[in-house]
Amino acid sequence: MKNFFTTIQKLCLALLVVACTEAVEEPTSNQLMEFWQRKIELSPAEQEKQALENIAHSNDDYLKAISHFIVGYYERAKANYAAELEHYEKAQFFLTESGLVDDKLLGHIYRNNGLIAHKFSEYDQAISYYDSALVHYNHYPSNFTNERMTTLYFKGISLKLLHEFQDSQEVFNKLIGHARVVNNTQCEIKAMRQLGEVNIKMSNYAKAETYLKQSIKLLQESGVANALLELQLYQSLSKNYYYYEDFEQQEIYLRRALDVGVESKAFLLNVDLGESLIKQGKNQEALKLLKSIEKDYPSQPLNEDNIHIYKLLGEVSPNPTSYLQKELEELAKYQKETNTILSQQKQDELRNIKLRATQQIRQSEQKEVLLKEKRRYITIITLLLCLLAISFFLFFRKLYAIRMKHKQILKQIQLVLARI
Repeated sequence: MKNFFTTIQKLCLALLVVACTEAVEEPTSNQLMEFWQRKIELSPAEQEKQALENIAHSNDDYLKAISHFIVGYYERAKANYAAELEHYEKAQFFLTESGLVDDKLLGHIYRNNGLIAHKFSEYDQAISYYDSALVHYNHYPSNFTNERMTTLYFKGISLKLLHEFQDSQEVFNKLIGHARVVNNTQCEIKAMRQLGEVNIKMSNYAKAETYLKQSIKLLQESGVANALLELQLYQSLSKNYYYYEDFEQQEIYLRRALDVGVESKAFLLNVDLGESLIKQGKNQEALKLLKSIEKDYPSQPLNEDNIHIYKLLGEVSPNPTSYLQKELEELAKYQKETNTILSQQKQDELRNIKLRATQQIRQSEQKEVLLKEKRRYITIITLLLCLLAISFFLFFRKLYAIRMKHKQILKQIQLVLARI
């Protein structure tokens, strides 16, 4: 009997071990599925952890599709775009295998594929993905309002970058309509700002000014606290005045943008302010400002806008060559580090910037050579004038001495004659 109970205990223990092992190998999918159905909240870490476990152990194709999408989404935060795309492809594969249709999942996949294409400057491809996403989102118009608005926003930006300005304006006007229906003031302001940006591109500066000032007014009246959006509105308006060549107004709105106090944007705003001061002929003030922020350059992202500081310093510095050489070096570094994601258009723009910098360096070097030659000639002429002055001095001194000697001789003659 004792052996019988011992055997039963061992059997129960074995069953318990197997059950625990199965629980580890086959994690519960309820939480992730409930999160996907918007029934519960999960932290990003919990989402990614459960998704990776599902990919490794689950036999549910639909759950695997969702899990691959979630892991792909978090790969974007790590800038692993190739891995992100791979997970989206697998998500579509497992969704097809499951035999189910999930317009939310497909909409998200196409939208995020569009964002990756946009990142690599493939704007036509991005628009194609956005359109596919909108088809799926529109199957459930009441549920996916925010997703649809986000997709429309990025589609409008891609069209703007392709210089399809009329189509871009149509998209942003449509987005404003959606935003007003659901009372999404921030989205309305962002879309209106983009309408201002499009009109700047079209050189419709008065119209752009109207859109941007309306956006600022709407933000102030709404009471929405969004420092970054406020800064972007002032920045866009300052850009409008820059192209309109009203540099005094540009300076005003750049200073307002700086007053908002978004530290991460201060460097670039100050670079733009320095250029505005140069355009107004305030070179010394610009030089002082640009030199004061030059020390912050190493901590800034490597891009053309930030590198622009060296071009400006080259324009106002008494010794421009070193700054222009630094600009050229930073541009070469930028091209080397980003060459894999630069479009042909961007590479052409960069080549033109490098050519301009090289020409400016040559011009600066020529000016310095001419200045050195000028200084050398001035030095030689000054020395010659000094020698001539010394020669005249010695000549007149000798002449004076001869004259004085003649006077003494005459005086002695007169004394001799007087005695006679």
